[in-house]
Amino acid sequence: MCVLPCDHPLAAKTVLKPDDFQGENFISLSRLDSYRQLLDTLFAEHQVKRRMVVETHSAASVCAMVRAGAGVSIVNPLTALDYAASGVTVRRFSIGRALYRQPDSPATPPRLRAG
Repeated sequence: MCVLPCDHPLAAKTVLKPDDFQGENFISLSRLDSYRQLLDTLFAEHQVKRRMVVETHSAASVCAMVRAGAGVSIVNPLTALDYAASGVTVRRFSIGRALYRQPDSPATPPRLRAG
């Protein structure tokens, strides 16, 4: 789910796509986080360049920084919806296919899979 400051221009849309994030200040999870790796791969596939302004280890911290106006992000639905009532706008993220994380395995790195 996309999380945005309430007054952000993207909050006017009901569904966001990768291209909507072009040039946006983006708050991200740690580079070691498998969800972050999936998103980085997805944005690279769509040739979308975000401005990575903050990196943190928890989705709750990401949402708190979004609420403070530091940028936009994409986090898991549970955390996003928890912050929806506290000053963060939540929008669906659509890439035209299913996005899921394959369980981590030493032999298989995390990656995007079409469902």
